[in-house]
Amino acid sequence: GEIHAFPVEILGAMEGGKGSQRMIMARTSGDLIERVGGVLQGMSGSPIYVDGRLVGALAAGLKDLSPYTFFITPIEDMTPLWSMPDIKNQTNIDTVDIVKELEERKKAEEKRRLREREKEFAKMSRAEREAEWRDMIAVLKGEKTEDTATNSDTSAAAEASSAAAHTDSASEDTEAKSGNAAEEKAYFFTQGFNAAGLRYLQNNLPMNGASFLPLGGFGASSKLHTRYDATLAGGQPVGVALVYGDFSIGATGTVTAVDGKKVVAFGHSFMHKGNVNYFMTDADVIGTIAGQSNGVKIANIGSVIGRVNQDRETGIAGVLGTFPTAVPVQIHVKDNALGTEETFGAQIAYDEDFLPILSGSVAYAAMSRVSDALGSSTARIRFAIRTNAYEGGLFERRNMYYSAAD
Repeated sequence: GEIHAFPVEILGAMEGGKGSQRMIMARTSGDLIERVGGVLQGMSGSPIYVDGRLVGALAAGLKDLSPYTFFITPIEDMTPLWSMPDIKNQTNIDTVDIVKELEERKKAEEKRRLREREKEFAKMSRAEREAEWRDMIAVLKGEKTEDTATNSDTSAAAEASSAAAHTDSASEDTEAKSGNAAEEKAYFFTQGFNAAGLRYLQNNLPMNGASFLPLGGFGASSKLHTRYDATLAGGQPVGVALVYGDFSIGATGTVTAVDGKKVVAFGHSFMHKGNVNYFMTDADVIGTIAGQSNGVKIANIGSVIGRVNQDRETGIAGVLGTFPTAVPVQIHVKDNALGTEETFGAQIAYDEDFLPILSGSVAYAAMSRVSDALGSSTARIRFAIRTNAYEGGLFERRNMYYSAAD
C-alpha cells in the first residue's frame, strides 16, 4: 500500500514532427528499480517530477532493449483530455443516479427517525423531558458523550463502523501503484475465463495484438461493490475494465494527476477508442514479474469507483463518482451429462462495438467452465433480453445446436 519513488534522469525532448506525439526520453537507476527488474508494464502513468513540478507520465519503454530507459508523455498533452467532448454515455436507457438516490434515502431516514423521536418525546413525563434536556445540554458542552439509546441503534453503529473499516482498508490497498513499460499495453488481465474462454476472446476481440493473462481479477473472495466516495492521487494504482463481475477484462496502470474528481492516467492509450464508456476501478498491487528486457506488475482490479470517458494516444481520463451505463448479463448453465449447474453474473460496459462480442464471450466461457469438455456436444439455448425498446419489455428466443468440434 505504499508509493515508492525512484530517481529519473532526463535525457532530452523528442519532436516527432507535425501531428506526432511529443515524448521526453529518460533513464532510471537505483536499488528499487533494479530489484523489480526495471521499468515494467503497470508503471505507466507514474508521475515524473523535476524540482517538485509535474512534467509528465512514464509512458513507454523500448521493448527487448534496456528496461531502464523509457519515454515520458508531457503533462500538457494529457490534461486536455479532461475537456474533450463526452457524449458516449448518453443513451436512451433509463438510468438512476445512485449517489443522489442514496443521499435522498439517507435524508428520508433521518426525517423518519426525527418524527419517531418527537413522538417519543411527546409521551414522556415532565421529569423525563427535563432529564433528556439536561443530557442534551451536557453533550453539547462536551461534558458527556452521547449514548446509543436502543439495541437497533447500537447494531446500526457497529455496522457503520464495519463498513468504514472496509472502506479504509480498500483505500489503503489503493495506495500502491506507480508506472508501465514496453510500448503500449501488452497484456490485459482477465478473471473467470478458462483456457477455452481465453482462446475465444483472443480470436474474437480486436485487442491490437495484446495478450490476455488470467490474473488480476477483482479477487474471488471479495464481494463486488461500488465506492461512491473514492479518492485517488498521483502514483496510486487505477484500473479500467470492459467487463466486471464473475468475468472481468481490463488493465491496470498508474494515476498521473487528479483535479477534484477528474483523473488522468496511463500516459498512453488503453484501446485508443476515443470517447468511451468504461469502468474505472481501484486496484491492489500484488507483485512484479520481470524478464530479460521487460516485465509486468500484477494487480487485482478492485471496486468500481468511476467512469473512464477518454481513451486517447496520450492517456486515459475519467471522473470519480460517476458511473458508466452498463448492461447486466446473467448466464445459467446446466450440464445434463455431469449433473452440474451454475449461475454467473457480469456487467458489460455499454459499447455498441464490443457488446455483442463480449456477451458471447462471457456466455461461451460460462458454458466451457461448467461442461468441462471441448468435444462434440448438443446445446439447448434460451436467451432473453429485457428492454424498454420492445413491446412487453422482453425479447426471447430458444434454439438447439450441435457441433462435432466444440
